[in-house]
Amino acid sequence: MSEPLPISVHILTYNSAKTIARAIESVRGCSEVLVIDGGSTDDTRTIAQEHGARIIEQRPQEEQGTPLVNFAEARNRGLQAASKNWILALDSDEYASEELVEELRNLTQTGAPCACWIPRKYITTANRIVTHATTYPNARLYFFHKDVVTEWVKPVHEKPALQPGTPIHELKGASMAPLGNREE
Repeated sequence: MSEPLPISVHILTYNSAKTIARAIESVRGCSEVLVIDGGSTDDTRTIAQEHGARIIEQRPQEEQGTPLVNFAEARNRGLQAASKNWILALDSDEYASEELVEELRNLTQTGAPCACWIPRKYITTANRIVTHATTYPNARLYFFHKDVVTEWVKPVHEKPALQPGTPIHELKGASMAPLGNREE
């Protein structure tokens, strides 16, 4: 078995029991999975822990269980808790493709700090990848080395704030997002 990838994966959750196992399993080759939870009342936390994830609270206890209004703040909690220098952000309803994980393996082996755009592809309930739509596939700057990021910014549609001159790459491997309410 190969060495775990030196990556801390961050997954934001709130009542994500139906999707969290698949998300975590898709990145099982990474050293650390942090589930940044908003006070789930379903089995999200239990399932995440059974799959080896560490739970981080999104917000102070008195705010848990209420709608999250600042996603950057929640991701910054994960950034502070990360034990690895490479960070991969995922949403709880998506998973990393095998191609993406292989690209991340290659990038972490080069060791050169950078940030990467990851395309997000949608999967229909018929298990087909959506190939055409307005502003699609969209890409997010969801993989980076901690040395090139100061913090996550923007309360909604959060993104990492990069150091000036940071090399940025576009990856081919995607995060896959099933559409509809599927229990996979």
